[in-house]
Amino acid sequence: MINPYVCDFGVTCEQEKKLEGVEAELQQSQSDLQLAFKRIADLQSTLEDEIQHDSDEEYSDDRSINYVLTYLLLNQCR
Repeated sequence: MINPYVCDFGVTCEQEKKLEGVEAELQQSQSDLQLAFKRIADLQSTLEDEIQHDSDEEYSDDRSINYVLTYLLLNQCR
């Protein structure tokens, strides 16, 4: 006689259902983790771009200040 509460390999149907639930949770957790890594990478890229942009602006500002100072110095010497 076959026991209706025992599935394959002597594992109970209840245990098999729990295992399926745990596997589904694992898959969802892995998917969430991949999304989190992507968001972190996107944020890191955005921050690096912003830092580079700020650095470029500072360089541009420095050039503008140097230009003004040079202009003033040259006109004072005349």
